[in-house]
Amino acid sequence: MMPSYWNDVPRYTLNDKRTRYGMYTWEGQSLQYDQLGPPTEIIYRRFIEGMGNLVTIETLLYYDERGRLAGIANYYPETVVDVDGNVVEKPGNLNLFIRPDQEVAAMAALTTETKRRWNVSEETPMQVTVGVHTATVSVGDGQHRLKGAL
Repeated sequence: MMPSYWNDVPRYTLNDKRTRYGMYTWEGQSLQYDQLGPPTEIIYRRFIEGMGNLVTIETLLYYDERGRLAGIANYYPETVVDVDGNVVEKPGNLNLFIRPDQEVAAMAALTTETKRRWNVSEETPMQVTVGVHTATVSVGDGQHRLKGAL
């Protein structure tokens, strides 16, 4: 069962706003979070949700110099399964969603904080979505502009 706050998210974000790899686009993912926050700060949030099982998802939200949401990092400390029992996230998985005009600043801030907070290594793979484009890169590569990866 979907958490109640999903009722407030427009339906298209759940079905149509996905990249070709099945990840949410920036537009689809960002609608779930506060759009305004403290400028150039990273806010930590912890959610308990799930479709097939209830799990903890740890989230970092990065806000740009004008206080607008510019980046999202989701870390999965537990296995996440869908309603059919298929594993969709393994423990330690990391997904980043970046607003396209903030690619460099948001990427640098979030990858630095993920390494510090969750002790992930430079080689840890992560799914990164910038706008509608998705790539799998290492955390170390995420600290640099993703030229050609997306």
